[in-house]
Amino acid sequence: DEIENEVIVWFEKVINDEKKILSTGFSTYYEHLNQLIEWVKIQQMVSEPMNENEFWNIINRSKEDSSDQFNSMVNILKKLPFKKIVSFLIKIEELLYDSYNEKLWCAAYLVNKGCSDDEFEFFRLWLISQGKETFYSVLNTPDSLIDFIPENNDSKLEFENLLFAADAAATDYCVPSFFINYEKCTKIGTNYPDLCFSWNDKHPESLKQICPRLFMQYYSL
Repeated sequence: DEIENEVIVWFEKVINDEKKILSTGFSTYYEHLNQLIEWVKIQQMVSEPMNENEFWNIINRSKEDSSDQFNSMVNILKKLPFKKIVSFLIKIEELLYDSYNEKLWCAAYLVNKGCSDDEFEFFRLWLISQGKETFYSVLNTPDSLIDFIPENNDSKLEFENLLFAADAAATDYCVPSFFINYEKCTKIGTNYPDLCFSWNDKHPESLKQICPRLFMQYYSL
């Protein structure tokens, strides 16, 4: 790895040149060290999301362990290069952005018996964790969510921890979110558009118009 070699060469030079360290002072030495750390960080910055096929393949493989999808996903990610782990996180952020719409929020509100801003994010993370077919089917037709709800499910459809899988997989490196090039990544949570809601929980008929099947199954006064 070119970056790793550069770091090794730099440290060897510092270690073998004690006179230079003493003459310049340790404050200068640490200043150079901090500059090097920043340089390495810049070289590792990632702005592109993981490609669709690779991303959904990881999701599908993690689903094979239905009892512990999170740890299964972490173990898969641990085998990838650090930049791939960052690109995985960027892809999650991108899908969260693409699924931020008021009709899907209506579906989440009905099935989870209420849905705050944070809960809507946790719902969308769950939706991503279910795989490509489920994600895009429900994104295109929110009321179709009723066809993908697990049998005998009695808990909220949420998967908050999905957002932390990259962090857990990269424990030997750094926090992946530190290496996202936010200037080039426009589909990040803080850039969400303002939504104009066509439904209101105080007017049940507005919920029913958007998600009639979910309304009949889950709505209660």
